Amino acid sequence: MEPMCDLGVEKFRENFDNLLISFRQFLSKRKNGTHTFSDGNRGDLEVILKINSLCSTKRGVSDSTPVVLMRQVGNPVEPNYNGLNPSAILFFDGDAVHSMLIFGGGVLNFKNIKTSSVCNALLNLLATYYVIDRDYAAAFSVLAIIDLKCLTKDNPRKKARVKIPTCLKDFLTLFNNFAVDEIAESLSLDNEDDDSVR
Repeated sequence: MEPMCDLGVEKFRENFDNLLISFRQFLSKRKNGTHTFSDGNRGDLEVILKINSLCSTKRGVSDSTPVVLMRQVGNPVEPNYNGLNPSAILFFDGDAVHSMLIFGGGVLNFKNIKTSSVCNALLNLLATYYVIDRDYAAAFSVLAIIDLKCLTKDNPRKKARVKIPTCLKDFLTLFNNFAVDEIAESLSLDNEDDDSVR
């Protein structure tokens, strides 16, 4: 069996952190980008969930479990096992991620997985998809983005295996155009700074 990727956890974390920065910038510059997200794990998860709401579709799905739920440690939880696709509950102790639960399809139930960050939790969820089913549900399109931008970004051999849901293509075009515009703006500002020094 092929490995998930040839990247180490540190490279995934670096790619994920860069993607989160881009997501935050993208959300802050949108027409209705008035919502600010806090720093830390809770804010990171809110950003991921907001991006998921923008790039995913629930068309044709009557009842869908969210890709990730947020809960406080010590509070009882009733996972919805009716969903077909693996999803997760992240348990927080304050702003710190304490542990997670991965469940789905009535057969998955991985309990009390120790994790310390949203990045590690999402890597655990992606690993479940690699083992169980590589196709991400249209309602969980943010996982396909994380796969493309964090796992396969530095590994072109794996890119062809990631299936992009139709609902995600328009969002990716918009997001990639935003990233190109940000780079162009940054280069323009750098050139202006260089000219003012002379």
